[in-house]
Amino acid sequence: MIQKAVDNLNMWIPAENEEIELELNVELWCRLGRLAISQGTPAMYKVALYCADTSLKNGDNKCK
Repeated sequence: MIQKAVDNLNMWIPAENEEIELELNVELWCRLGRLAISQGTPAMYKVALYCADTSLKNGDNKCK
């Protein structure tokens, strides 16, 4: 389920000039990362790190 959510979120590229889309994208990645951490397996820890990295890339880099 978590991997399918990652795959679906990867398909969505928020518009750089739409602050609401950027915020929503970052929020969804953060929540997905928290859900992955709660699973407590090494594979899900990797997914959580990926979620955090993607969240930062989509939020920070596009807001500048």
